[in-house]
Amino acid sequence: MLKRIQVNGFRSLMGFSVGVRPGVNILLGPNGSGKSNIVMFLAFVSAVFERRSASKAVSDFGGAGRIFSRTGKRNPVMRIDAEFIGEGVIHTYKMKGGGVSSKYRYEYRFAINFSKEIQTVYFENQEFKFAFCGTPQNSRGRNNSDWDFHIREFASIVGKKIEFNHEIQKMNIDMLGSSTSIILYAENEKKKNIERAISQIIQSTHQPNAPILYAASLCFPKFNGVISDLSQNKVLNIVPEIAKNSDDSATPPEIEVNGKGLAATLYALELEKNDMGIQSNIEENASLSNFEKYGRPHNYRIADAFDMIEESLKSISDNIISIQPEIDHLKNEITIYVKLKMNGGKVKFPLSHLSDGTVKWLALVTSIYTNRSIIAIEEPENYIHPLMQRKILDLIRNNLRAAGNNGKPRGSMFLTTHSETLLNSADPSEIVLVSMTNSGATRTRRIKRMKDIRDAANEDGFGLGHLYLSGVLDYV
Repeated sequence: MLKRIQVNGFRSLMGFSVGVRPGVNILLGPNGSGKSNIVMFLAFVSAVFERRSASKAVSDFGGAGRIFSRTGKRNPVMRIDAEFIGEGVIHTYKMKGGGVSSKYRYEYRFAINFSKEIQTVYFENQEFKFAFCGTPQNSRGRNNSDWDFHIREFASIVGKKIEFNHEIQKMNIDMLGSSTSIILYAENEKKKNIERAISQIIQSTHQPNAPILYAASLCFPKFNGVISDLSQNKVLNIVPEIAKNSDDSATPPEIEVNGKGLAATLYALELEKNDMGIQSNIEENASLSNFEKYGRPHNYRIADAFDMIEESLKSISDNIISIQPEIDHLKNEITIYVKLKMNGGKVKFPLSHLSDGTVKWLALVTSIYTNRSIIAIEEPENYIHPLMQRKILDLIRNNLRAAGNNGKPRGSMFLTTHSETLLNSADPSEIVLVSMTNSGATRTRRIKRMKDIRDAANEDGFGLGHLYLSGVLDYV
């Protein structure tokens, strides 16, 4: 899980730093302060990892002119420096039952540069550090400078080409363990030879201009948790008109960031609920397989998801009876219908006939319940009735808490919002105040006097949203 993000050179994120807390992190600030740039950067990093290419990710986000900060009027430097600090837990299971949980921490840094000489974007340097630090209950007293793995990569332009070279500065084989292929390759060899073999494998498998973590994870699968932290970062911005559409029957059961795929996802979930024999198809999809894989409560399974989503939709109105996904085999289309009470009878309407707010709520709930890769939701209150806005935070909190241990959130999620109603349901500890300096740089800070703000919100009866609009949060 990410703990801190530092960025310099991405749009308005210059000398930028933000601490990430478990649970909900609400980005709160005026228009133009850089809230969208923060979540856009998270999505950009995810694209760098998913595309395994810095240059392709820059292209996906509109090109160098759209993402690099403009520092200097005549000769702007086009470079992004970023640092990610995080931690996680690895569960190792044994053949005879039981297992061991180990806590780890990591740091990952990169510099992405645009070369004017050869007109390309590339990783100028990368650095990755990883260390185990005991069990989740008892962390070992290791110094922060003690690492079990430390690798650096540097790039240099030679003529019209970019050359990449890496340097492993620390590698604790005994602590890290290694993949089966490495063990077989270096069986009966001395440790020095194993380390040489690992270095050669990283050098030969690393794709130029890709994150170095992928090549390192081939030797040490335990790094995959770090890759998940940085690659599975979707920013949700549901567009009701898109979510209303029918899906082709071959559409994977996964909701995209704009709501596309809602029909296919609900259809797959209903089949799973009715045990129609598509478990293997669902497990092929990363989103829905993660839904079951990463530890909900024991009664929180894929098969339960459809009923939970349906109950959430019913909370909008007493007239809603059920959700009915249907497939037209002639058109090869999946359409969602909602059965309603009307004039003493029951009527079935396609999703396209329902209000934008109803469809937005359905897509939002389905995404949160089935997609573990959501890192941020932009203005979830849009289209949604104020009474339902009050439930958004509880929905997200409960989902993150359900995925954790002992009621503690397993992950983090950012929200951007301007809704007083939603803020009235927030706690001061969840607020990240966002502002912009006179030089155009985005800054964040947390509320310091949390107890005073919490007491004030409870005493006046209006809540945190009222205090924000009245300007009180600007001075605490």
